[in-house]
Amino acid sequence: MPSFEIFTSPDYRQTSGWMKFNQPLYRYGQKITGISLKFEKGEVIEFDAQEGKDLLTEIFEISGTKSLGEFSLTDGRHSRITKAMGETLYDENM
Repeated sequence: MPSFEIFTSPDYRQTSGWMKFNQPLYRYGQKITGISLKFEKGEVIEFDAQEGKDLLTEIFEISGTKSLGEFSLTDGRHSRITKAMGETLYDENM
């Protein structure tokens, strides 16, 4: 990987497939784990979670939250962050 992060804004008209997360998402003081998202034409059409699915459902009821905006890969070797902190801004750099 040439730098700390590579990111792109995928073409929503062509982005389809599954994305699964091995790190938790923290929102509103709650934890969501085992998230899997199915995209079709850049929009979430199906989702699941091992824990916190009710909250994930609430999140996806908010307008615009089902649309894919950015995808990135980060080289964790360059980060001082070594464990999840519960804040996406930092956790994305693990």
